Amino acid sequence: MIERLYVHNYRCFENFTLDLKGKPSALVIGRNGSGKSTLRHALSVLQWACQSGARMKDWLSASDFCRFQVDIPMRFEVDIALGQRRYEYRLAIEWSEESQEPILQQETLVAAGVSLFSRHYDELVLGTAAPAELAFPGTLVSFFGGAGGPAKLFREFFRSVILVSPLPALMSGYVSNDSLVMNPDAGNVGSWLSSTLTKQPARYVELMAYLQAVMPDVVAFEFEPRGGRAKQLRVQFESKGAAHSGSLWLDFDQLSDGEKCLFLSAAVVAFNRKEKPLFCFWDEPDNHLSLPEVGQFITELRKSTSQHGQFIATSHHPEAIRRFSDENTFVFTRNSHLEPTVVRPLTELPYGTDLVRALVRGEVI
Repeated sequence: MIERLYVHNYRCFENFTLDLKGKPSALVIGRNGSGKSTLRHALSVLQWACQSGARMKDWLSASDFCRFQVDIPMRFEVDIALGQRRYEYRLAIEWSEESQEPILQQETLVAAGVSLFSRHYDELVLGTAAPAELAFPGTLVSFFGGAGGPAKLFREFFRSVILVSPLPALMSGYVSNDSLVMNPDAGNVGSWLSSTLTKQPARYVELMAYLQAVMPDVVAFEFEPRGGRAKQLRVQFESKGAAHSGSLWLDFDQLSDGEKCLFLSAAVVAFNRKEKPLFCFWDEPDNHLSLPEVGQFITELRKSTSQHGQFIATSHHPEAIRRFSDENTFVFTRNSHLEPTVVRPLTELPYGTDLVRALVRGEVI
């Protein structure tokens, strides 16, 4: 999974490095404005870079350069391990004064120590071949290698990453088109779940097992046709109590905010497997959950990535914070909007015996 992330001149990140090697799960804490959400945005740049047909101007602007330093290239570096192969991807983006939009300056992809391609503006080198001209404005990684090969594995990994800060009011089970990429607000959860289950139907059983662990009266869910190609995610509940027995179908949109988040977490657990591990970054996963649910929620997500996959969370919630150890907790600090984010492992910050109390007293951040 992701072992190292380096970002420079992007929003509040300057010479920013996050070392995740050996950490299947991690927690990021810090004050509001310290850069926690910027981490999700930086990862989304790498995801967009792997999307077919993505253009720089569609996902970056001059305001994304740190303090509008458009004379300095923006850089992203990521090292990931997938199976026995290690990938190193480098991307540099500069601002064009002539066209008033971001353009690709450099891009390289190395797999298991072998260069797959290297690009500098329009000059391209494939492996050890001689340089050639390339008239293509987007990223090369988005299509390089066709349907197979090591580049495909890297590309598919970033296309499937889940980077969310869910807004339950916008989370809809209505499906009008397919989507294998989750929106940042998780608004298209119905489309994403439908598309993913179509590719991996066997995951239905695992998803139901986790759902029933957190919502015992759930007995099934389905996608009901609603005319044309549209369909609606519905959930069936059943009660066998003496006073209120029977069965009830509810549209996903009728579920509570917390239930929608639990449904999403069930999908993350179900679809994370050894053959195709998932990377999930969840900005404040404790939102909308009751106290008992927060602990179980975080524990299950961490447990699901202990052997494969990776789960990164940000949180201000005491119960969520207590579910992580010092060894996999990072502290983001930023003293003002004119300064970049500084990241430090919690192990480097002595705080006594109770982290939550130390945070309340301002002794850590």
